[in-house]
Amino acid sequence: MSFIIMSMNLKTILIYILGLICYAGCNQKCEDFDFRIIDWMPHHAGDTFLLKDSLMSYPFTVELAEINHSDKVRNHSKCICANDYTVLVSTNQVEVTIFFNESRTVEQSSVSANGESLMFAEHWDKLDVHGMIYKDVIVYKNMLPSSSAIFEQVILANSIGIVALEGTFGSWLRKDRTLLHVDPSKISYRQFSCV
Repeated sequence: MSFIIMSMNLKTILIYILGLICYAGCNQKCEDFDFRIIDWMPHHAGDTFLLKDSLMSYPFTVELAEINHSDKVRNHSKCICANDYTVLVSTNQVEVTIFFNESRTVEQSSVSANGESLMFAEHWDKLDVHGMIYKDVIVYKNMLPSSSAIFEQVILANSIGIVALEGTFGSWLRKDRTLLHVDPSKISYRQFSCV
């Protein structure tokens, strides 16, 4: 009788240990990357575009367009699933980085313009930007403007990219309204797992 009880305790202990191993070692599959997010900044490294004010043109170059995606992460680890898209554009005076922190929603995106943080503020079906009508537009605003803040807002139109940079310097606008599409294979794609 004591052998049967001992055997049952051993089985219970083994099942418990196996459960702990699985609990600690099992992986969580991450959601697939949603490539539609790249339509907000449809560029790959090396692309160029112009923004203009009333006097000058400002040629911007795409320095970086990168997708980070993780396939899986270990349960109960410090890792999280990554599904982000980052684009860095620059001209002689300005460096703008757009961070799409989650490929399924623009609401979790932000902008850094010369180190100033601009947060997602509005999503419009249609918006008049200085006399030019754009469809499907997102606006990032400097939420804590101060006397030293230069950038007030950055406006992006879906399938075009940046259509306006606005701040104490005035407005730099994109006059070319050509809809763009970029082949995702031309964007740097870093895939990793944290297991």
